[in-house]
Amino acid sequence: MFPKLNRVAHPSLSQTVSIQLTIVTLLALFWLTLGLGSAGIFVSGLRVGSTLLLLFFLPGLLLTQFARLRITRGGEAVLYAVGLSLVFLSLFVTSVGVLTPLLNVQDTFSLQPLAISLTVVLLLITALLHVVETPEARFDWVAPTRLTAGLIAVPVVAVLAAGFMNDGGDASLMFLFVVLVAAAVVVSSTRFLPPTQYPLAIFLIGLATFLHRNLLTGGVIGADVQFQYFLAQHIQETHVWSPGVGSRITALPMVTAVPAAISTLADVSVAAVFKVAYVFVFSLVPVGIYYVGRRIFGNREALLGSFFFIFYHISFSLTPGKQLLSELFVVLLLLLLFEHGLSTVGNKAVAVLLSIGVIHTHYGTAFVLGGSLLAGHLMLGVVRRVVDEFEHDSSVVYPVTFLGLAIAWYATFSPQLLNQILRMPLVIGQQVANLVVGTAVGTGANYIGGQVTVLDQLNVLVYLVLTALLGIGLLSRVVTHGVRLRRGERTEYVEYTALSIPMFVFLASTFFVIANLWADRTYQMVLVVLAPFVALGFRTLFAATVTALERLGKPRDLRPRWSLLAVLLSALFVLNSGAAYAAVGNADTATFDSNANDYVFTDDERAGAAWLKEHAGLTGSGSYRSPSAASPSDDTVTIYTDSVSYQLLRSTTPETYYDVRIERLRSPWHPEFDQSRLQRGYVFIRERSVRDVSGSERLPITSLSREHAEDVTEAGTVVFRNDEVTIVRIEGRSDGYSDDL
Repeated sequence: MFPKLNRVAHPSLSQTVSIQLTIVTLLALFWLTLGLGSAGIFVSGLRVGSTLLLLFFLPGLLLTQFARLRITRGGEAVLYAVGLSLVFLSLFVTSVGVLTPLLNVQDTFSLQPLAISLTVVLLLITALLHVVETPEARFDWVAPTRLTAGLIAVPVVAVLAAGFMNDGGDASLMFLFVVLVAAAVVVSSTRFLPPTQYPLAIFLIGLATFLHRNLLTGGVIGADVQFQYFLAQHIQETHVWSPGVGSRITALPMVTAVPAAISTLADVSVAAVFKVAYVFVFSLVPVGIYYVGRRIFGNREALLGSFFFIFYHISFSLTPGKQLLSELFVVLLLLLLFEHGLSTVGNKAVAVLLSIGVIHTHYGTAFVLGGSLLAGHLMLGVVRRVVDEFEHDSSVVYPVTFLGLAIAWYATFSPQLLNQILRMPLVIGQQVANLVVGTAVGTGANYIGGQVTVLDQLNVLVYLVLTALLGIGLLSRVVTHGVRLRRGERTEYVEYTALSIPMFVFLASTFFVIANLWADRTYQMVLVVLAPFVALGFRTLFAATVTALERLGKPRDLRPRWSLLAVLLSALFVLNSGAAYAAVGNADTATFDSNANDYVFTDDERAGAAWLKEHAGLTGSGSYRSPSAASPSDDTVTIYTDSVSYQLLRSTTPETYYDVRIERLRSPWHPEFDQSRLQRGYVFIRERSVRDVSGSERLPITSLSREHAEDVTEAGTVVFRNDEVTIVRIEGRSDGYSDDL
């Protein structure tokens, strides 16, 4: 897998020595801080800094050296270093979880076993630099201009804005932040910013956009990430993890064991790993989209495609979890395939490592990417049979190998996942049937139909325009390839188009069915590949408009007005961030309204969830219980809550770890509140989910009317209350309800 060993000195000795000295120095600092213990903020900062460099950068740098990956751009080097470091960490924690119990090591994920194991592995890899011939790497680092340096203010304002919201609910800096981002995007699309500065500008704008929301809470933000957060905390607290024990999420070490290990080694909270460290990592994804897009489409197309990815609401409204993090490895795979190829042994080794990164992070992304690569190859095979002398670089070996690795891993460590995949045709058939009778949930059609306000409909209109541009861009590329093939000319990057077509078909299908991926999540997933087509579609449409005007005798100017697309993307961010809603007095996100009912959970709300965990009489030690064992029994405690707080409880008392059943008071499947459904148990009422309803106002599915909340309170006993949560215990039934509980 790696280049041939060579014990002869080589020209890059000075560089090798510098890497070795850096690793040894950081390891020494790490162990020094462990010895000093809690000796103040300076020592803590030294430990965090040395640990994060050891974990997030240096292992990947070593792997790129061993693989002899030819990287010339500094930004690209950072991308590969961080991505391969995370893969190294995932393989490291997997090995620790599997092998150390065989050595009778107790608490394998506690500090001492992890620190010793990491030190030994890093020193062994470092020692290999003496015997492995590696080329001297030289990266081109571009100094920032005054404009790019000024963009550093955007993340600073994002952090300050989050602080103001947390302290006093003051959203004034949030409005300033949104204005700064919109202005930065428009200016970046002009000639004031040279293309050499695009990667840094994309990173700073992306980092600011992701941070401004993630810093609004002491926990994590989102739905599925709540359970990943629970698992990572559970591993960090119990010091035990095995990929073969637990749900299918447990078999994704990148979002469970890796955050736990980072938390233990760096002495930071698991929440900080997710919402700060992983946010920095995820901010590299749009940079990777730019590097891929600039080669295939052009600088401006890649730049604006990256901004589309950043401003899509799923990208920044949730803490990076399994889907978002997996996209770092996807974009690195695209960069490897279309920038470097798989012609060398080292490049093939990197492809395998990045594939493992996807597989260890998100099963959905793994099968969507692998299936799309395979479908694209088959399409090119059909074209080759029709068109004489058509050549392409696509190979069936990689997608088959990728899918084989995914199936092997999940079959070994998550058999229930394979069962779910095998049932997928049945699930899709049921969803189609639901669509016919009008009960489809989570599809694009369902999402569009649920937008009732003027701003909601405007937001949908912006998405429809951008999606149309995306389709036009893809169609124009297909037509271009067809014309070139007909003329017998060379078709460049036809493999990328072949990959994009099944991705777009998959996106289009979510208007009708979701296949266990809701339509908005699917859209965000495929944007890693499809986002630059939006700018290509804009350029195509602009050229067609200019041609039409020329025929009418108007002056011809073929230069696209990229600022128009930048304004459209800025409008998307203004809408998705909640700024537009807040400006008209109807903020619906915690970014602008601390009372908004979304997935930003406060300390008081988490305190209520913690009280339930401690006082509700839950049985079980918090170890994983299979779904069959988790079925309701006489000891099962039932907790009722709204559909948003339901996600909060997944981070404290998930049903597969405790003898608890969590029921949503209202859901897409049961939209009406029915008090007769309340049996013995607890009702968790989040104050932000309670709304005063007047007249025929439509109550969101995530909310509970004030009248119904009062009915619940009167029907039971209030056992916990703070400013933001009320917990009611339902002991029995009265006033017409049966007492037979």
